[in-house]
Parts: sequence; C-alpha cells; structure tokens
Amino acid sequence: MFLAETSKIITDVIDEHDKIEDELKTAKALTRNLRMREFADRFLLGLAFLFYASVCIFIIVSRLKWPLNFLFGWMFAGSGKVEPQPDFRSAAGAPLPPNPLGKEL
Repeated sequence: MFLAETSKIITDVIDEHDKIEDELKTAKALTRNLRMREFADRFLLGLAFLFYASVCIFIIVSRLKWPLNFLFGWMFAGSGKVEPQPDFRSAAGAPLPPNPLGKEL
C-alpha cells in the first residue's frame, strides 16, 4: 500500500511538472512575440520621428530661405558646378570672327 501511494504521488508530481512545462513554453512564446512587437514598435517610432524631424527642417529651411542664404550663403558660394565655356573655332583651328550682330554665340 505504501508503494502504491508513493507511485501515485510521483505520477501526480510528474503530471504537474508536465503542465508547468507546457505553460512555460507558452509563456516563452508569448514573451518572444511581445519582444518582437516591442522592437518593431521602437523601429517604427524611430522612423516616424525621423520623418517628422525632416519635415520640420524642410519647413524651417523653406520659410527662412532668404535669411539663411544671407547668413550662410558665403559658405556655398562657388560650390556650384562650373560649365566649361565653348571654344568656337573654324575648321582650320583659327578663332571665328566676331558675330556681326553683336550677340554671343
């Protein structure tokens, strides 16, 4: 009788451990899912903040274009692309005579 009682107790303990193990696996899966959602939320919040900041900067720069150009225009002066001037020559290689109409080619 003592052996039967201890066997029943051991069986109950093993069943209880199996239930706890199943609940722990479920909790682990839910925790992993919540962590992934938290990461996705943080990522999307960061992207939204970057978009918001870029729109604010665009609005500020477009509204303050003249004052910013007046204050900081010297920084960007001459930074544009320089186009080479065409050199008009005749087939023999001599420079062309001036335009009789007085206009540049």
